[in-house]
Order: sequence, then C-alpha cells, then structure tokens
Amino acid sequence: MSTPVCTTISANPNVVGKVIRINFYITMILLAIIPETPNTKELLDTLNRMGGFACRGLVMIAVIQTATKQLTLFEALFILHIVLFVTLRTSPMGKDRRSKSQIAVAVFILYPPAIAFAAWGLYLWINKKHYELHPECNDRIKYAIMFKTVKVSASGIRDAYIVLFVIIIVGLVIAFGHDAVHLWKRKEERWEEERDPPDVTQAVSVEVGVRDGSWYIDVSGIPLFSAIYATVMMELTVKRNAAHVVNGTNVASGVVVIDESWALGQALSVLMIIASAKEFARYLGFRGPRLALKREARGNEVVHDA
Repeated sequence: MSTPVCTTISANPNVVGKVIRINFYITMILLAIIPETPNTKELLDTLNRMGGFACRGLVMIAVIQTATKQLTLFEALFILHIVLFVTLRTSPMGKDRRSKSQIAVAVFILYPPAIAFAAWGLYLWINKKHYELHPECNDRIKYAIMFKTVKVSASGIRDAYIVLFVIIIVGLVIAFGHDAVHLWKRKEERWEEERDPPDVTQAVSVEVGVRDGSWYIDVSGIPLFSAIYATVMMELTVKRNAAHVVNGTNVASGVVVIDESWALGQALSVLMIIASAKEFARYLGFRGPRLALKREARGNEVVHDA
C-alpha cells in the first residue's frame, strides 16, 4: 500500500474563517483594555458571554470532529491557540467571594468543558504526528512562536504542551473538587452575595497576597500583551501555512487552503461582533456624560473652596 502524498488540505471556514478570527481578536483585545469597574460591568459581562460561547463551541467542534476523524492538525492548532488565550481574563482572580449560584454554575457548566478541552489538548500533542484528518500533512504544519516559524512536529513543542496540559488538568480537577465540596457543605447556608468589582486600572503589574482570607494573583495589564501576541502569532501561523495553488499545483511551502465562503459559523461571528460593538458604543455613550458631570462637580468644588 502506497503512502499518501501531502498536497493541500482544506480548512473548515466554520473553524478558522476570517470573520471568526476577527471576532476572537476583538473579544481578546477589548477584554484586555477595558478596566473592570461598576460602570463597565455590563459591557464586560457581554464580552465574556460572547467569548465563552464561542470558545465552548470550538471545544465541542474539537472533541466531536476529533472523535469522528474530521479535524485537521491545523484546525486543532487554531482551536488550541485561541481557546488558551481567550480564557485569559483581565480582572484580578479571587479578590471577591463568589456567590453560591456562581460556584454552582462553575461546577455544572464551566468546569466540564474546560476539563474536556484540557484532555483534548493533551491527546492532540500526544498524537500530533498521526492526528486524524490528512496525517500525511502533519509534518508540514507550522506554528509561529515569538515571530519564529516552528514545525508542530518538533519534539520540544510537544513536550512543553504536554507538561502544560497535565498541569492544567490537575489544576482544574483540584479546583472542581474544591468548589464541588464547598458547594455541598454550604448548600444549606446563606451565602454573602458578590460585591461590586473593585475599580482597577490597567497597569502592568503582578501582585500576590491574601485578601478576605484567600490567596489571589493580580495580573492586571498582562492580558493586553497576551491578546496582541495571540492575534499577531495566529495571523502569522495562518499566513505561513497558506498554500498557493497555480493551475492545480501548490507552489508554496504551506499546505492549508482556507475556504472563506460564508457559512453558519461566520454568520454567527458577525452577530457576536455586532453585539459586542453595540455594548461598547453604549459604554462610550454613557461615559461621555459621566465625565462631563465629574468635571462640573470638580469645578464647583474649586469655586466653593475659593
């Protein structure tokens, strides 16, 4: 039996289409630059819902199409890259107590897809050479890391991601068990409702300490760099894997042909972009009058002091 020869592979527009990529980039950057204050809570909630919805959709596609051998290594790499970076949050973690309902949502809705994604990511890197659809092309898939082109088949990349996903799985399982036990033990108690988030600024800093009896890590500002990095590296990855077909022959070193025809995933991404833009425009519209009132109040204080 002859070994298949790699020519080109077609990427699913519902996974890596241009509009889908733009939606994720906008979500990452907005979440990174918008400070978390009571005035931005509704906007950030919308962005988080849109990003979470899209990421869970990608995880479902990854797991189902991997099981049915319909996912290429390039598409899997895109899903892994996007989901990892979108799930980075700009707000400090663990500064405020969570309500009982929030922990219940985490235990029953948020943890399962997160654990499924981590397990899938581990499976991906363990089996990257023979990964599902068009395995003959896997050695030609490239990944842009720190502006350098690295073949996905490189052993160093594989080992680093395997260690990363093992750590993520262990952390998620511990967090899931902790929250599940905490929820069960306190199911009859009345919990303190979540307070309004603090007014934090987007300064580049890392702060570790204890607040309200629990550890927290403040990584404010860092997600802006990660969002820009994720956007640039993903677009470089797409460009360096792109095939260029002339008269039926691929004359480029890349092997990926991205079908940019409109599909359901692209249409849904447009709706999510519109929803995010609407909330952002409303935030800007409300912010203008608030700033004017603050300036007027300061002016009145100065006159009164004089």
